[in-house]
Amino acid sequence: MGIVIRPWQKGDLASIRRIIWQSWISTYSSFIPESDLRSYFDIHYTEASLLSMFDDPFTQGFIAETDDQIAGYVRLFFNRDENCLYVPSLYFLPEFQGQSMGKRLLEAAEGYAKEKRLDELWIGVMVKNRQALVFYRKGGFQFVREEPFTMGNTTVSHLIGYKKLAGC
Repeated sequence: MGIVIRPWQKGDLASIRRIIWQSWISTYSSFIPESDLRSYFDIHYTEASLLSMFDDPFTQGFIAETDDQIAGYVRLFFNRDENCLYVPSLYFLPEFQGQSMGKRLLEAAEGYAKEKRLDELWIGVMVKNRQALVFYRKGGFQFVREEPFTMGNTTVSHLIGYKKLAGC
């Protein structure tokens, strides 16, 4: 089973919605009620909102495919005011956990940052998403501040961190 990483396409948006939802249920439902996840998802991840992200020149996405199935994705956003590249989303289907898919998507993000001559990649992770925090720390991210993040009626702590990229 090989993993292929490629730029996202408009035809991927329905699969991306499915990946986000299944990832959220698997990861966040232990500390955020499903009703709050659903309300946030229905506002911020409609096909129309994903299409506007896709059409935004400061947003880029990459897809992870395996056996011709879209199994994960990463979305990047370049904040011009801060001259920073953020990873607002990195999700994959739960059954692909531990198969290097997250690592490969993050490598695509880092490659994109280097192409843009940026020397850091920024990310936010919910404090209670311990598995993701371990993954990002192991990958070289340092977390420097904590902020609240609200989904529906639930507010959780969110760590913001960055990784220095070599060769920039």
